[in-house]
Amino acid sequence: MNDLLKIDDSKFIRLIERLKTLIDGSVFENHVFIVGGFVRDAIMGSPVKDVDIVVDVPDGGIGFATWLAFNTGCLINGKNPCTFPSYGTAKLQIYSDPEISNIEIECVQTRKEKYDKNSRNPETVFGTLQEDAMRRDLTINALYYNISTDEICDFTKCGLDDIKNHVIRTTGKPDMVFSDDPLRILRVIRFATRFGWKIDKDTWIGMIMNARRINILSQERVTMELNNMLLCDTPSAAIERMDKCNVLRKVLPSLDVSKHVYQD
Repeated sequence: MNDLLKIDDSKFIRLIERLKTLIDGSVFENHVFIVGGFVRDAIMGSPVKDVDIVVDVPDGGIGFATWLAFNTGCLINGKNPCTFPSYGTAKLQIYSDPEISNIEIECVQTRKEKYDKNSRNPETVFGTLQEDAMRRDLTINALYYNISTDEICDFTKCGLDDIKNHVIRTTGKPDMVFSDDPLRILRVIRFATRFGWKIDKDTWIGMIMNARRINILSQERVTMELNNMLLCDTPSAAIERMDKCNVLRKVLPSLDVSKHVYQD
């Protein structure tokens, strides 16, 4: 196991070892990566939970999930894996191994995205690992663990340093990142509040410049992010950041107008 990964839960170590053994010598060898929050949290020494896998093969998400279910004796037509063809994703569990049977694994092909200015829902097609990394929101969420080689890949060249230096930064040019998907403004605030980290200067400027784009978001997604902020240790820090980057008036207008109401 790579020295940067600090995983205490034996079932996740077992899962990685099992996956490595299964894909060795197969068409998926060196093409299967754990990505996102799992890698970030493992490097930080935080508890890991969700296992997101990307496969840099066309239709690799559904293809790998089906192959994995079959080769572990867990294939149940229409149920395991549960596939979502429109998004090229699949979810499965390895029921045949009691130690890891309760871990839900989500698989998707590496992809690139194209956004319409009036929606945060992109068109997606197969892409390279580099393109997949650059479509993600933050550098700390764009780290990949190669199961076959035990290597951590940092395609943005900033992710590992940003974890070390406690910085929240977008993967690409902030103005484009937030214009494409303004929900990422709220995600930046949530992660900065959750970890108590600073926000990169250019990222912050991009948030202010695209605050107006918050209007295209569904209330459901906004509420989800707000709920996650309120569960942080210091939710007041999230509210203050939303105010300073001009999104508070858009997501919590009743709170915004009460800013100067004093109480004894």
